[in-house]
Amino acid sequence: MTHTLVDGRTTDLTIPHTVGSPGGTVIYFGFFDNQNRFTRIVFGNSAPGYDYFGFDDMTVGSVEQVIPHGACCVGVECHLVTEAECEDLAGIYVGAGTECDPNPCGSPVDVASWGVIKGI
Repeated sequence: MTHTLVDGRTTDLTIPHTVGSPGGTVIYFGFFDNQNRFTRIVFGNSAPGYDYFGFDDMTVGSVEQVIPHGACCVGVECHLVTEAECEDLAGIYVGAGTECDPNPCGSPVDVASWGVIKGI
């Protein structure tokens, strides 16, 4: 299988298979690359006359479908990111599948006034 990446480069990935088996082979195969987005996939024959491809229920999707995103609180600001991205932001990850609407990050607190008498 050859992937054409967004920048025009290509990468090859060998899919394990059985050559020349009577009656064919069924394979369940999954692949994603969250570092290099691709725009085209080409399946080639490694053994001409033996390799034939038939697809059933093929799905091509985005990285967001396989790497969960969720709400990340950076102070009172909410960002919809992966858990790793939230760590990079020094935020608190609320959890996969959580949303920023309504904002789960609370409201600002003035910690400078804690412990001070507000009035008599």
